[in-house]
Amino acid sequence: MKKIFLLLTILSASLVYSQAYIGKGDNKFQVGPNFQDGGSGINASYDFGVGQNISFGFSSSYTLGLNDSLKNNSIENMNASFEDRFDIKVRFNANLGNVVNIDTNFDIYPGL
Repeated sequence: MKKIFLLLTILSASLVYSQAYIGKGDNKFQVGPNFQDGGSGINASYDFGVGQNISFGFSSSYTLGLNDSLKNNSIENMNASFEDRFDIKVRFNANLGNVVNIDTNFDIYPGL
């Protein structure tokens, strides 16, 4: 119980230091789970700030458990290869916090 409480405390403390966008030269790296029907996986993304309100980056994910999902859907002879499990995407984000004049602790990101 003490270990669980310590883990939750550490995770909660890490949320205090959130990833608010700083501007040009800012680097953000994120890793987390990707939950979806048919196969969950791991997602990682990286963003680099090129201006006060603009960042570019990439996002990549790898799907786990895809073969089990194919078998459950009566596709017995099909196995997912690395190309079927892995993808990479380019990201563009625009931080609208300064544009709409809101608190610096609150960020609005319409992105592509």
